[in-house]
Amino acid sequence: VDNDPIVLVHARALLTDSPSTRVIKADLREPAGILGHEDIQGFIDFDQPVALLMLAILHFVPDEADPYGIVETLKRPLRAGSYVVLSHGHAGKVSHDVEAQVRGAYGRTGAGDIIPRPPERVMPFFDGCDLLPPGLVPVEDWDPGTDFFEPELTLGGFIGGVGRVRGAHGLPG
Repeated sequence: VDNDPIVLVHARALLTDSPSTRVIKADLREPAGILGHEDIQGFIDFDQPVALLMLAILHFVPDEADPYGIVETLKRPLRAGSYVVLSHGHAGKVSHDVEAQVRGAYGRTGAGDIIPRPPERVMPFFDGCDLLPPGLVPVEDWDPGTDFFEPELTLGGFIGGVGRVRGAHGLPG
């Protein structure tokens, strides 16, 4: 799912021979349009566990666009046993000046402003899920063979995690 025409052309060219993939033009800020898209409805069987992947995208969604509501809408059709996988930019303990420089650099790329969120603001995206070990950690430290640990988050970067959906509206599945 993307709304950038160049990304869509590139993705379609790469995935032309992939019968297990669909590429659709849609905007993450309109999750109902994604879920209602005919290519999604006719391709993904939401009666079965599936994976929702939101990698390196949510930090481009400002708070006023309700990123938590967007994720909740996208999780709503997921059955127990589905997975939610996401990564998110965070600033760590860098100075406000360094954070402003990084945000300015992203803004100049045309990607838009980046909104780094600390772990306590990323965790709510996993509501209704059991977070798998090692938890929400820097993406370079994510290893399913590792138990939960207290990650070193002083440097900025990307944090990520994998959650297993408990059931509809967070009920045990």
